Amino acid sequence: MPTPIEQSAFRVLAYFAFFQFPLTALEVWKWCDLPGATLVDIDGVLTSSLWLQKHGCVQDQGFFALGNTCVWRTERITRVGDALRKSRRAQWFVRIASWLPWVKMIAVCNSLAFSFTNAESDIDVFIVTSRGGIWSTRLLLAGALALMHARPGERAKDPMCLSFFVADDRLDLSAVKIGSDDPYFLFWLATLSPILDRSDILSKLRAANGWMRPTLPHARSVLRAQAYRVEGVCVLPNVRGIERIAERMQRARFPLNLRTMMNADTRVVVTDSMLKFHHNDRRHEILQAYESLLSQLDDTVSLGSDLSPALANAMDV
Repeated sequence: MPTPIEQSAFRVLAYFAFFQFPLTALEVWKWCDLPGATLVDIDGVLTSSLWLQKHGCVQDQGFFALGNTCVWRTERITRVGDALRKSRRAQWFVRIASWLPWVKMIAVCNSLAFSFTNAESDIDVFIVTSRGGIWSTRLLLAGALALMHARPGERAKDPMCLSFFVADDRLDLSAVKIGSDDPYFLFWLATLSPILDRSDILSKLRAANGWMRPTLPHARSVLRAQAYRVEGVCVLPNVRGIERIAERMQRARFPLNLRTMMNADTRVVVTDSMLKFHHNDRRHEILQAYESLLSQLDDTVSLGSDLSPALANAMDV
């Protein structure tokens, strides 16, 4: 019969197994859902739990995973070099973007936030703008990348992907979850790593999304190394009256697939406070794979709503 700490550690390892991403004991503790768990507790259970070993947990040189930990560890270390190069390119982009008066925060996200990219990975960024500047910001930044042929599909190596913008009055992102259980979005939001943050937007973002805290009680804001951060100064004037023009220009160029999907669900959202273009959203696939892994254990471990610690502790195991 597994203890609550064993269950919590397993849930973390089960989620990251989808990405073949091994974790250190510190990382398992950071992402576990038990508020009272300490790093010593997690390290002890990872290294000595026969139950975790029986259910696939393998240790290799300080890394733990439900899978081929040795191969996954080597791959993770190898990918750090690619992520460092992408971080330098992202910094170059943010320096240019910082010229715009509407830009409040630019954070790297997805695989780059985990330093787990490869040569084919895009550089995904999340951009927060001031209210009334979201369309203008996207027009100018996407236009600049188009001129440089630096967008996905136009550049084979390190393309910049501008697929998610929100205004600073729309920081509560709970409406774009795919349901009560959306582990990918939870980790995506928790690992946003700003390169530029003019108005302490990251703190405001975490405050506006307080629903994360019960599920990830140990998670803290991610800060990029100082060498990659940008302290941008606006050099372009805040020209009023161009927002509606920028909106009309971009809406007219939306491809048919985006027009069809627009505001039908959480994949593609187009409003004056959010522009989200994730037409290849894999969150349902990830959730199903995660639930499947947990359910294979003869109901020994099950998925609670939002991975709730209260539900996890109440499970009949």
